[in-house]
Amino acid sequence: MVTNINLKPTIPPLRKYHNKKEVDLRYMLVPPYASAHIHWDKKLGEIVYDLEEPILNQYEKDALKRIEDAMLELINVNVAVDKTLEATSQYIDKTARLLIDELNIDINETGYNKIFYYLFRDFIGLNEVDPMLRDYFIEDIECNGVDTPVFLVHRVYRNLRTNLVYKDIDKLASFIEKLAQRTGRYVSYAQPLLDGTLPDGSIDYNEPVIFKENGIVKVKRIGEVVDKYYNESNSDKEYNNPVEVNDIEVPAFDKDKYKISWKKVDYVYRHKQNEELYELKTEFGKKIKLTGCHSIFYLTDEGVKAERTDKLKVGDYVAIPLSLPENDIINEINLAEEFSKTAHAKKFVLEGVSEDLYYKEKKKIYDYFRCNYESLIKLIMNIRKKEYYH
Repeated sequence: MVTNINLKPTIPPLRKYHNKKEVDLRYMLVPPYASAHIHWDKKLGEIVYDLEEPILNQYEKDALKRIEDAMLELINVNVAVDKTLEATSQYIDKTARLLIDELNIDINETGYNKIFYYLFRDFIGLNEVDPMLRDYFIEDIECNGVDTPVFLVHRVYRNLRTNLVYKDIDKLASFIEKLAQRTGRYVSYAQPLLDGTLPDGSIDYNEPVIFKENGIVKVKRIGEVVDKYYNESNSDKEYNNPVEVNDIEVPAFDKDKYKISWKKVDYVYRHKQNEELYELKTEFGKKIKLTGCHSIFYLTDEGVKAERTDKLKVGDYVAIPLSLPENDIINEINLAEEFSKTAHAKKFVLEGVSEDLYYKEKKKIYDYFRCNYESLIKLIMNIRKKEYYH
C-alpha cells in the first residue's frame, strides 16, 4: 500500500480583515500532513504564518534519521530525477519499507505515514521550506541566514514572519545547493548569489489564449475566459482569490520532450495590475504583454530553459510552437455558424472564391442563411475576385 501525498489541495477563498487582531485561519498545503496557520501573535504584535507539520515522537525521529541515512546510500538518482512524481513517490515508499525491514524498525502505519511525509519532503521536495513553496498564496520567501525566522510575502496578508528558522548552517547550505540544482543555476564561493523566485505567471487581460472547453478548441481574450468563473455581482471582492475549474484544457510545453500536449487547468486567478507589464516581441512580429516574473522558455547552450521575462535580453531565442496538438473531438467545423456567433455576424467576406463556384452555390448559401439565421437580416456576403459580387 503506497502512502498518498495530495499535492493539489482545494484553494480556499481568503477574506481580508479590517481588524488584524481577528485574523485566525488555517488551510491545507499538503493534505493531510502540512497546513498553514495565519493568526495574530499577541507577543509580537503582528500577523504571523505558522507552518504546521506532523509531530514525531523521539522514537519516530530516530527512525526517520536512520532511514534517511540508509536511503542516501541506496537511492537511484536517475529514478528520482527523470521519472514522474508518481513513480518517484512509489520508489521512495518501496525503498523506505525495505529499509524498515532491514533495520528492524518497529513502526505502525500511522507512524510510517508521518515518516513518509518527511521522506517525500526532503528527497523529492525542497526540505523544510517545501510546504511553503506549495502554498498558492505565497509570492516570495526570504531567508537571511541561520537563527533568524524566514519571512514571506502573502498575496492576501502581505509581509509575514514564519515559525521556520534554520538552526544548522550546513542544512541551509545543502538547501541552497539543492535549490541551485533544481533551478538549473550554479552557485559557489566565487559566485555566491543565486536568483530564485516564485513566478506570478500573469498576462494582460486582452491577450488571446487558446484553450479546449468541453472538447472544443477556442480562442478568446484571457480576461474573458477567467471572468466567467467569477461572480460578477461581487467582482471587486473576488480579486486575489483563485477559482477551481474542471472543464478546460490548455496547450502545455514539455521542455524535456520538446512537445506540446493538452493539460487540464486546475484553477484560474485574476488580480489587479500591481506591477509593470512587459511587451515581448519577436522578429516576426509576434508579441505578448505579461508581467516581469512570468516564465518564458528560451534557448541556451544547455538546451531549452525557463526564464523570467524581465531577465530576457534582446537577441535571445524564445520557444514558439510550430503546431498545436490535434483536436480529437471535432473533425470539421461550419465557418458560417461560428462566424454568426461573433461581432462580425452582419458581414461575411469570402476571399479567393472562384466565380464559377460562387454562382453554382449562391442559392444554396443564401437559402441556408435564411433558414438558419433569421436574426442576420442585414447579412451581406461579399465575394471578392477582382471586385465584390453581391
